[in-house]
Amino acid sequence: GGGLSDNPQFVRVSSKVSPKSDSFMSLYVDAGAAIDMAMDAKDGAPAEVRQIIETLGFGSIGGIGYGMCQEGAGFVDRMYVALRDGPRGIFEGMKHSQAPLATLSMAPENAWVYAGGRFDFAATLPKLFDAVANIDPDQGAQMKEAEGEVDAKLGVSIRKDILPLLGQEFAYWIAGSPFGGMLPEFAIALELKDPQKFQDCIDRAIEKTGANSMVH
Repeated sequence: GGGLSDNPQFVRVSSKVSPKSDSFMSLYVDAGAAIDMAMDAKDGAPAEVRQIIETLGFGSIGGIGYGMCQEGAGFVDRMYVALRDGPRGIFEGMKHSQAPLATLSMAPENAWVYAGGRFDFAATLPKLFDAVANIDPDQGAQMKEAEGEVDAKLGVSIRKDILPLLGQEFAYWIAGSPFGGMLPEFAIALELKDPQKFQDCIDRAIEKTGANSMVH
């Protein structure tokens, strides 16, 4: 056979992490082959591990690549995870619009730290909770009991009231205080589908717990 450079998956992965083939450091892992071996082997992964792989969508992973290149006056590192049959499991929650993040215009220009992204919390988190229950019924029962206790304390249901109101975008940032001084400004931003309903849920939780909070 040919060399690794003739492997279609390697070519696909390497083209993503080193578009100009000029990485001074690179890594390639055929994770899909390792996963298939563990799943197919007679004495391979235990049944619980197999179920985790399938439920969380890890079985869709193919090749994984990493590359670091020098570009201009800096260094750029890239990582790429190839999915063999499209996103499944937790990867489904990562599908999103390619539009710029709205929180970039909300964070102050002098931000020291900014982190933002998109994740479909409403669709993905309940699936993960259900997956845990399927994999480990005892752990699932404990989580359900804990969820019920939290809901009772807050007076709202995290799963039924809060999650459906969450959009996909989230961010946090740290910046110098606009008023000066040593204490920085810290903010967390969540996209909301219905801000008023979310505020109503917060108000109910505040009234139930006696806490003080404010949502903008």
